[in-house]
Amino acid sequence: MRVLPVTTMGRRLASDLKMAWACPTEEGKMRMGAVTRALALCLVVAGCGAVREYRVADGRLPPARAVSAQGDRRGEPETSAGGAVGEFDLGLPRSRANGIVEGPLTLSGAVDVALRQNLAVLMARRERETADGMIQEAWAAGLPNVSLDAAYARLHETPALDLDAMGMGSGTMEMGKQDNFSAALKLVQPLYLGGQVFAARRGSVLFKESVEAQIAEAEEGIVLLAHKGFYDVLLAKEDLAAAREALDIARRHERDVRRRREVGLATEFEVIRASTRSELTKTQLIQATNALSLARTSLFTMLRLPPDSEMEIAGELSCEPREVDRDQALDAALARRPELARQRLFLEMQREQIVVTKAGRKPQVFLFGELGYEDPTTRSMGSLDDDTYWEAGLSVKVPVFEGGRTSGRLAQDHAKLAQIEMSVAQLSDRIRLEVTQAVLKLREASELVSSQEKVLAQAREGLRLAQAGYEQGLNRQLDVLYAQHGLTQARRGHARAAYAHLMAEASLRKATGTLTSAPREEETR
Repeated sequence: MRVLPVTTMGRRLASDLKMAWACPTEEGKMRMGAVTRALALCLVVAGCGAVREYRVADGRLPPARAVSAQGDRRGEPETSAGGAVGEFDLGLPRSRANGIVEGPLTLSGAVDVALRQNLAVLMARRERETADGMIQEAWAAGLPNVSLDAAYARLHETPALDLDAMGMGSGTMEMGKQDNFSAALKLVQPLYLGGQVFAARRGSVLFKESVEAQIAEAEEGIVLLAHKGFYDVLLAKEDLAAAREALDIARRHERDVRRRREVGLATEFEVIRASTRSELTKTQLIQATNALSLARTSLFTMLRLPPDSEMEIAGELSCEPREVDRDQALDAALARRPELARQRLFLEMQREQIVVTKAGRKPQVFLFGELGYEDPTTRSMGSLDDDTYWEAGLSVKVPVFEGGRTSGRLAQDHAKLAQIEMSVAQLSDRIRLEVTQAVLKLREASELVSSQEKVLAQAREGLRLAQAGYEQGLNRQLDVLYAQHGLTQARRGHARAAYAHLMAEASLRKATGTLTSAPREEETR
């Protein structure tokens, strides 16, 4: 927490203490001791009441932080003793991150690591501290304000009245002291501020809720990225498996052609063509291997794990096509989307802001009290003695004319309220469109998966028939090569259809605001 500076009187007290040290006398030393104790008490009071300045005086609520990105504190790192956030505060350093995951990395494990490690989520969670500070700031506006004012002054000479010059006799009469000291403990308690204190407190609580919605938005976004990164790796693994299978088939065919060439059943051109097919397939295998490495690196970087980690990625691209009720998805989205929840909270915060602004037209009532000490006293004419005093009372401030400032602010606040209402309606329309698109994409992906399963089965059967016919002399070598290429493409197409279906499911859950709240079972069995 940032401690505010002491009051102006406190700074003056420190200056007077310095002057006392510069002019040491017996009486000055006694004053110095009193001033030192008063200064210490002033610092204690200032430290105990240190809060962020809450702008109730100018009638403004704290502004809402607009950050693009639910949050619980699951896995949230703790700050160091000094409050600084370093490499170890935001998650394990990359060199130790392997200890976060035990065994193979599954989809559920990747999501958990992302929620614990990703910097975008951690930065969004830091907004909780800002919200807590604003709540404290808002509550402080209605609490008593206690201050300690103290002053010490040493005059060049003792004030005196020249009786000769006044025709009142001979000599001089002292009118004060060379050393002057005063201290006062003051209290001001707001009793009525036109309702702005309670509105500010409600607004700060609403802001805290908007921060939680912002965290939820950030987590939904990063979980979707975790799904995509994980599925990218699985797709790359499937492409690699398809390339290996294609290379194995091409090499077997090349061996068969060479054996047929030895017995005169194949030509040298057929041998060259089979060998060329094997080399081209080997190139595809190299590309697929590199693509898998890139996908793994991207996933580990997003999870803040070592990019060169040898951790196993467990899972396969498999899915079960299903139907989704569009109306139910729309209802869930409008009720659970964190972006929409934030906008609705901003709307409530703006209504509280209008209450704060209207308070500028209402009277303000304060209770005040003061306990003080003066040497010499200024409350008894002609006396050079010290004195202790106290006073208490009520003060009322009634606005009479302020040049239309409050009316101008109200016009701004009502215009802002109308804009937020429009943004809520606009966001609701956009969410409906996103859900509709996600439902349609999921249906398309389901149909594509069913179609690609049939294509893959037919491609395998076509290759078997082509090879059998070639061995019997019924088919040409090109028929076999075309069938091999067709199988590779069918397998890649099936993998991409499954990938598209899994991503469509994740996108739909993101569109309905249920991606992080739904149980994360292994979708990739």
